[in-house]
Amino acid sequence: MVQFRLILILFIASFVFDSGAQILKENNTRSEIVQVSKETDIKIPSDFKGDLCVPEYSTGCGMGDGFTDFAVEDIQNYGSGCADNMGFDGWSQYLELGPAFLLPGQTYDFIMQTGYDDQFVTIWIDFNDDYILSADEKIMNDFNMENAGQFYTTQATIPFDALIGQHYMRARTNWAGSCGDPCSSYTYGEAEDYLVIIGDPTYGEIEGLVSELASGNPILDATITLNGLFNYTITTGSDGTYYQDNIMVGEYELECFKESYNLITTTITIQEDILLTQNFQLTQPDIAIYPLSFDIVIDQNDIQEEIITIENNGNGPMDWSASMQITNNDSKDFLDLQFDYPTAGGSGEAGIESDGQYIYTTKWNGNEFLQYDLDGIYMGSFTISGASTIRDMAYDGTYFYGGTASPTIYEMDFTTQTLVSVITAPTDVRALAYNENEDVFYANNWDSPVIKFDKSGNNVGGFNVGPLGDSYYGFAYDHATLGGRYLWGYAQIGNSQNEIIQMQLPSGTETGLSFDVTDKLSGQVWGDAGGLFTQPNLVYGKWTLGGIVQNERIWGLELTDAQTWLGVFPNGGTLAGGESEELIVIFDATDLAGDIYEAEIHFTTWPDVGTPVVDVSMQVNSSLYYPCNLQTVINCTNVELLWEMCPGGGPVPESYNVYRDNQIIANISDTIYTDSLLLPETIYDYKVRAIIDGSETIATPVEEVTIPLPIDIEPTNLNFTINGNLITLTWNPPAGCLTPDEYNIYRDGNLIGTSTETSYQSDVGGYEFFVTAVYYFGESGPSNSVVITDIDETVANQIQLYPIPTKDKLFVQSSYEINQIELLNNLGLAILYNKVNSNSYQLNVSHLSPGIYFLKIELEQGLVLRKILIE
Repeated sequence: MVQFRLILILFIASFVFDSGAQILKENNTRSEIVQVSKETDIKIPSDFKGDLCVPEYSTGCGMGDGFTDFAVEDIQNYGSGCADNMGFDGWSQYLELGPAFLLPGQTYDFIMQTGYDDQFVTIWIDFNDDYILSADEKIMNDFNMENAGQFYTTQATIPFDALIGQHYMRARTNWAGSCGDPCSSYTYGEAEDYLVIIGDPTYGEIEGLVSELASGNPILDATITLNGLFNYTITTGSDGTYYQDNIMVGEYELECFKESYNLITTTITIQEDILLTQNFQLTQPDIAIYPLSFDIVIDQNDIQEEIITIENNGNGPMDWSASMQITNNDSKDFLDLQFDYPTAGGSGEAGIESDGQYIYTTKWNGNEFLQYDLDGIYMGSFTISGASTIRDMAYDGTYFYGGTASPTIYEMDFTTQTLVSVITAPTDVRALAYNENEDVFYANNWDSPVIKFDKSGNNVGGFNVGPLGDSYYGFAYDHATLGGRYLWGYAQIGNSQNEIIQMQLPSGTETGLSFDVTDKLSGQVWGDAGGLFTQPNLVYGKWTLGGIVQNERIWGLELTDAQTWLGVFPNGGTLAGGESEELIVIFDATDLAGDIYEAEIHFTTWPDVGTPVVDVSMQVNSSLYYPCNLQTVINCTNVELLWEMCPGGGPVPESYNVYRDNQIIANISDTIYTDSLLLPETIYDYKVRAIIDGSETIATPVEEVTIPLPIDIEPTNLNFTINGNLITLTWNPPAGCLTPDEYNIYRDGNLIGTSTETSYQSDVGGYEFFVTAVYYFGESGPSNSVVITDIDETVANQIQLYPIPTKDKLFVQSSYEINQIELLNNLGLAILYNKVNSNSYQLNVSHLSPGIYFLKIELEQGLVLRKILIE
């Protein structure tokens, strides 16, 4: 068997390295090439104290056997591999770690991972300190780690009669056979020695009353949990009281929960032989929804809005979510396969996200972003300067965000292919999802707690993973599925390392729904779990839960109905006690055939105080003869509308009503209309109805138009002439598409007058001038500025200012004597005045705020005005 295993490993190694064809995937395992060595004679080092026996191995862990990771309580020996630090194959001591503090009668989690399959684990604690690990000192016997590279968590209990004090602990493995002896010779495996302390437990007690805040009535069957060094669960009786004795001394997080009431969490300290009294008064939300039904009659291509009011009539906060179910359409079932496409990027393709138009993937070992259309066709790749090694991604409707298995998150614009910003998260980020209802992210790294944080990187909550889900690579937020909101996790666990886990938000509690996604895919699947996303209408009318099997498959599963003709905004939120909110319900009959459409809007609450359902019916009226093919053309700030009558034929319309934002703005007989002088950077909705026999037909589909801000609307080429005591300013009108109503003239930043002409006169003096154009929608930016002095230009050029810009000191140097200096702010107000009578001057500006200032310099020859910038 030994010879066969060695030959097989050498054959596989030769094949992998000689073939040159390796598929690279990132998973939650550790592997390394180990040089196999064996000392023929076991020699005890001279400093060995003869405490514990030597655990002999002929090969030890040289081929990956033994522990790669071992942890219990304060012993956290992750990623250690086999160090052979005692000078023997397969034997290491880590007496510097921990020690682990353990208590008699208590059960503890042992977390282990191996580098080779089929390792049997036995653990001893030398309770009587005789340095002999006897059978009655076993706390774990032949636990089997079947698979390499997988974390195992198993429990062991410390005997009630365990002796108090510090003791040796040995954890030992043996490949493919019992590991029942702490000293005997095995072929493959490892032994690791640690120190543990068996503590002397002390206890305290707790009691209390749980009642309603509103009525004061006691609450039956409320659950009180203490989470700390040990966990305790208590339930209240009919009088609302609870009591627990024999609680281990220490600090605990205390929770009080009753279904339909708000959870209360606090921190307490249990002290020895002291009875702690902790009472709770629970708050309770109360949901009300109205109306509970809609019966809408709407014309084809029309859009109509209605209001749903949601109220919290209780005295505690309530989270809520609204989900839609279309009740009269044919559809696939929940979690049925929607699509299954091959990847194109080769090794390292692991992250994924969609913006509804394309599907994008990332490479964890490179800087490429790969683009696919919604049919799975590979479109090519691109890079974003400054962003690389991205794992899972998230999308907020504008930008993409990528985690790097570190606290760094890249915010990216995929349209311009540029890096927008870098966010520092409060956790290492591998799996990542964005919650648009709260504008926050969820992230973790493999098995670490899921942290909720905002776009500034502030930690706003979180929860631990498990008990089933861990080793997460991808997260996706889901507010659409009934019963939600949910967080979906894509985990490298299970037989195929492709397990999907559903978690209820905001608690993060696993719902019990989990499955192996490869069971829904065709053919053999080799890759591990990668990124995850949700997106509506990749398949029209449905939400998709999508993901990537690393280097292999892009897949999508159906979640629930997506907004098509019915939408609710917002679809989730939080209400404090006594608060209410109005929700907009949108009925959209664009391009729908005449028919009756039915749906239900389901509301979910946390805590659960009810699940109201709003019944919806929308009857669409259709016509065979109505305006269609509405087109819009933007000309400066005007919109030209063109349309025709179709389909079929009928009487000639008497006229047409043109609608802007659901208001009639014109009734005309032609099929062309120009809407003039609209506000730039504003969105307008247009539609047209025909008038036939005195009645309106159905409308065209709505055309949405955004008016851009015209370019070249500023005056140009500002100049001046001086005649006696008058300065005449002249300028050219804007070169853009609009004619200004008038012009504003500014002197030293202050408005001094207006003009309908392209000229203006002012008193002579040392000033800075600029001009703006005034339009019906507002004022343009400034023209070029001119600085006018009342002395000869040759003299003015003999004055030097440095440095410009400045932060603390400004030096003035002149070929002529300076009489005085005056500093003005950008409003023209004097903030400093000094007589100089010298050719140079030093001005201290360190106390001034950054901005633009003006320096008036008076010479015997005249006055000079200079603009300066203080940083």
